[in-house]
Amino acid sequence: YDARPEQLEGLVSDIRTILAERKDISQDFVEANFTTYGAYSLDIQIIYFTADPDFRKHLKTREEINYAIMRAVQA
Repeated sequence: YDARPEQLEGLVSDIRTILAERKDISQDFVEANFTTYGAYSLDIQIIYFTADPDFRKHLKTREEINYAIMRAVQA
């Protein structure tokens, strides 16, 4: 709740960019939106599908994206 609207808008934009730049993500349906005021958080819903059905590759891709999002939050 301490975040300014501009900060949250910037973060959502950064997440969308992270996802758009990934070749291992199906670009047919990618969403990142500020959706909810949680009890102690401002919630961003992120939806994407990995292009490769291999579950290990999916997990690796998800991990890489999560680290990229963490870096965006810190920035």
